[in-house]
Amino acid sequence: MGAFRIMPIIRRFASEPLPQFIAIGLALFAIAHVMAVREARPEIVVDAAQRDYQRNQFRGQFGTEPDPKRLDELLQTYVRDEVLYREALRLGLERDDEIIRRRLIQKMGFLLAEGVAVPAPTREQLGAYLAAHAEAFTQPGSVSFEQQFFSDDEARARGALKLLGQGASITADAFTPGERFTGLEHSEARKLFGDTPVAAALATAEVGRWSGPYRSGYGWHLLRVTARQAPVAARLDDVEDGVREAWLREERERASTARIDALVKAWRIRMTDEPRAP
Repeated sequence: MGAFRIMPIIRRFASEPLPQFIAIGLALFAIAHVMAVREARPEIVVDAAQRDYQRNQFRGQFGTEPDPKRLDELLQTYVRDEVLYREALRLGLERDDEIIRRRLIQKMGFLLAEGVAVPAPTREQLGAYLAAHAEAFTQPGSVSFEQQFFSDDEARARGALKLLGQGASITADAFTPGERFTGLEHSEARKLFGDTPVAAALATAEVGRWSGPYRSGYGWHLLRVTARQAPVAARLDDVEDGVREAWLREERERASTARIDALVKAWRIRMTDEPRAP
């Protein structure tokens, strides 16, 4: 019964032009709102370049092409990661994160260093560079020697030295790094024995004779230096390639630093003791 009463009202409402106009307006407004929402949605484009990138990454890791299903999974993962990345940026999650800050600083440094054009050095420039950095290119000195080791008894070591001087055989303790060394660089000797009398004696002891005992962090040592090679200064003809590489590296670093300095000068820097606003 109620439905029969409502129907005439609906028919009269539908026949009136004003209600029709309102209804059409509301429908157009709803359509426009939906279209605006769609247009406002951020977009992530998965194009041919991204597909090729994913294929190449997969091929480099596994040595084979991804099948269509695997490629689709890779692209879906890319989309998911890109959405999370962009949302994180939208929320400002990168701010006040020291790890991200350092990574961006590093990446910016790499960007500024790329494409730095450095002219080839002249031979005169290489010679001057070698003279200024001679130690870096000098062939290091070395020493060959044998030793007898006594872990904790200096008196026993002195008695053994006397016997060795007489040509007698002795019994010493085991020394794990070894008893004989050939062509050991002086820097390596300092690493092995530390800054101790043993390391000093390897550079100064008389060649061919037993001497000691010398103290190290291990114990007491008797040494017999069999050969010693003094450091040899490098000639440019022998190390020219290395000198050129070092020169170019230093020049690129200098040019990159100049670019960074120019960027810093473009900013207005204000020093203050006031706390930073939140």
